[in-house]
Amino acid sequence: MSIADTVEVVDLAPAERFSGALAEGRLELPFCTRCQSLVWYPRARCPVCMTGITRWVELSRRGTVYSYTVNRRPPRNLGPGPVVIAYVELDEGPRILAQVVGVSADAVHIGAGVELAPAGSTSPRLAFALDTAVNGRDGAGQL
Repeated sequence: MSIADTVEVVDLAPAERFSGALAEGRLELPFCTRCQSLVWYPRARCPVCMTGITRWVELSRRGTVYSYTVNRRPPRNLGPGPVVIAYVELDEGPRILAQVVGVSADAVHIGAGVELAPAGSTSPRLAFALDTAVNGRDGAGQL
């Protein structure tokens, strides 16, 4: 066995990989092949078993609003208020913190279906829009 067989490959730039995928309109997260966990937030090691991340997977880009808050006086870098910040439970399982864009704050509710906002519609930050296929045109869904 050579030393190359014993060296663990660790991705040293998970934030750059995540941001690059978002810029291309894709949602990718690290996947731990040892404990079978999707890792949120993107990092070089799995927080469950501490193994180096060796694989990334592309996700469906869809989820559900798990919880949210409306910030009526957001920091300047988020744009004019009000701004909706939500925990989105992805269809694949993890809950991630993201901005909900493109709708009034009143249209967002717990259980609303969301999808990744199109690339270029926001800065490289993670943002979701209400999924009209799930919620209807006006964003109103059933609870």
